[in-house]
Amino acid sequence: MLYLHRLSDIIDNMKIVTKPKTTASAEQLAQVHRHLIAAFVINVLFTMLAIEPLDLPTLTVLLLFMLSIAARIYMCVALYRAAQRIGFGMTTIVISLILSFFIPLLGLILIISADIRLSKLLKAKGWKVGLLGATPK
Repeated sequence: MLYLHRLSDIIDNMKIVTKPKTTASAEQLAQVHRHLIAAFVINVLFTMLAIEPLDLPTLTVLLLFMLSIAARIYMCVALYRAAQRIGFGMTTIVISLILSFFIPLLGLILIISADIRLSKLLKAKGWKVGLLGATPK
């Protein structure tokens, strides 16, 4: 219980100012936004496969485990690129990536948070943001 309380204090201390500074172009932000959406979908899929008890051969389970690790690495790369474009500090990025690699639900929450910030930045630059990505108006 104490551990969870301290973890929530750490996450609360990692808050960023409401107006992040970014020098990235709208095209770069849109590309990162698409990668975040893909990482979210892939990680939700593999999280659901990990939760559902499947009676599969050992080789198939090993293959699914390796694909799950690859999906987490892709999630970390997408989060890193998004955090750089949004303007997060390096300490925040490193702590978030380490925690999100080992705690999949935290990774999904961080993806949603970064997606919301990227959507706001893209809308401020005059782009139309939808479910599958951003397009110029």
